[in-house]
Amino acid sequence: MLDLTEAQQKIFYTGTYFHGYQIHFPDLGLTIDNNTIHSEAVTIKESICDQEEFVLGGCIAASCEFEVSEILQNELNGKEFTATLETVDEDGNSALELPMGTYRVDSATLVDDKDYKKVVAYDALYEASVDVSEWYNGIFPAEEKSVTKLQDGKEVTVKIVEYGTVKLKAMRESLLKYLGIPFESQDLINDDMDVEKTVAPAAGSLTGITVLKAICMVNGGFGRMSRQGKFEVIYLHDMHSLGLQPHVGLYPKKGLYPSSSGNGLSDISKLSGAADTEPEYRSIRCEEYTTDNITCLNIQTDEEDVGVTVGTDLSNPYLITGNFLLYGKSVDELKVIGGNILSKLKGIYYRPISELKLNALPYLETGDMIVAEKEAEKVYSYIFSRTISGIQALIDTYEAKGNQKRQNEVTQESELMQLKGRTLKIQKNIDSVYIEMANVEKKTSTRFEQTDSTIVLKVDSDGRLAEVALGDDPDTAKTYFKVKANNLELEAEDVFNIISGNELNLSGKKITLASDLFNVTEDGKVEAKAIEIAGGSIHLETEKDPSALVSLANYDATAIIDGEAVNIKYYGEKPPAEPTHPEAGGNLVTGMQIGDYYADVKHGWLYRWQQQGNAPHWVEVTSLLDEPMSYGRGYILIGI
Repeated sequence: MLDLTEAQQKIFYTGTYFHGYQIHFPDLGLTIDNNTIHSEAVTIKESICDQEEFVLGGCIAASCEFEVSEILQNELNGKEFTATLETVDEDGNSALELPMGTYRVDSATLVDDKDYKKVVAYDALYEASVDVSEWYNGIFPAEEKSVTKLQDGKEVTVKIVEYGTVKLKAMRESLLKYLGIPFESQDLINDDMDVEKTVAPAAGSLTGITVLKAICMVNGGFGRMSRQGKFEVIYLHDMHSLGLQPHVGLYPKKGLYPSSSGNGLSDISKLSGAADTEPEYRSIRCEEYTTDNITCLNIQTDEEDVGVTVGTDLSNPYLITGNFLLYGKSVDELKVIGGNILSKLKGIYYRPISELKLNALPYLETGDMIVAEKEAEKVYSYIFSRTISGIQALIDTYEAKGNQKRQNEVTQESELMQLKGRTLKIQKNIDSVYIEMANVEKKTSTRFEQTDSTIVLKVDSDGRLAEVALGDDPDTAKTYFKVKANNLELEAEDVFNIISGNELNLSGKKITLASDLFNVTEDGKVEAKAIEIAGGSIHLETEKDPSALVSLANYDATAIIDGEAVNIKYYGEKPPAEPTHPEAGGNLVTGMQIGDYYADVKHGWLYRWQQQGNAPHWVEVTSLLDEPMSYGRGYILIGI
């Protein structure tokens, strides 16, 4: 409500006064008034909520339309103007000048080739629908860091950008400056909240209006342009402050809302059905019910997310879904933020009005409380939307829609790539149930799914998926157990059976086991550092082929160079492998010292570990032997 004295308010419902508009274009040095504005052809529409139920946020552009003659020579498109309602008394003396807003012309259309134009203009919020993705991506302080990550079992160093935070108030004021919108300096309930970079908007995917609405919602209020042309966030007055206690089922009892004599009554405008000394309404269409009190607040990432609930009475929740400013917040943080928002919602209940017409009261604003006194009752409500039309015969039309219990319908305003956020989703129906928890920033999630025949557990870490499935296949009358993970895929029937009777069975066409000391290839070859067998019996059998061998070896070779015996430290049945290129093949040994010898007993070759070029290598020195190597005890070769 504009700050007017009681005498100034009475101008609009008592006495004889004359009204006229002053439309001033500062850039053109042009002011038009009732002399050229067509009779009663001015309409101003304002709104903080135009949906079917009460929704926080606001930021709806107001419009001003009028028809005007004798300005064909003036180009009005894109020009800004201020609208002022001027009231004079019977003697022509100015009684009041009331600001009606600042607007920019969107279109000025010549009507039917006549000498007048129809002008349509909007306030600054209309132009806030521009893309602000560049502003958003640049508002957070950034620091580039090098971090070590594990990728495919190896440590790699990558560069990442870490973003700092900004306070919600600083974010709001920065955005309004970016949009070129003047604003009132305000301290709001959650202005001290730290805002993180939670989304990565591409060009064209994030508008100024989307961000402004999200900011106003987090602060539990409504954004609008004031009559002086400045952005402001408003709160609805608390009906409790008037001592009003709604009670379902009392309609249409008289005296439904007993009011106190406290100061709260100064916050409400009284509209009478028939009176000469107070504002008078012409007609009213309203619901029979009063909206139920909002009992709690639920904050969700999306409509499937269980979210965080503030308040213990869950009978009539207010739902905040998909507000990207709240992504990534912990439960404790959301409890504080949500508690502040709920404090602004608990006292809001009203009689929904589909249409209330009255002789205009231009000093009233959207968000104001009103009470329309009918013969048998009083209708307490708010002005969510209003249309004021005419000039001399000013008419106001108010709306305040709402359901008795909130429907909380979810609408997705934009598609944004999410960077931060935590969700808990639970879906239940007669066919299945699933529970999913996720952390967007860490790229991790877990999921439990259950039907009448299957149970599936899934873990996803940045695209690395692990899955366990239990189930029953009605087509085969068999149960199954499956495990899938990186480099692992097991199915109980085909791969392994673990039986409680101390028995482990492994089955399959090929089995591969590998470690540093023990290895079984998929072709059945076994290599081991050592094998100890105690008790029982050993049965060795090869294919009946001349090339098939069973060999037992404890090597003791003799090699002489220049008449002296060589101390052989390493043995094998193939050449030694180069440590720097083990993939090339050969027997890989470790711990060598310069001068150490290696004997290939299968081929009779001798190698020495010695410096060659810039690094040591195994060098064959068989040609230096005085005579071929001889073998002593411990080598048994059995041919089949």
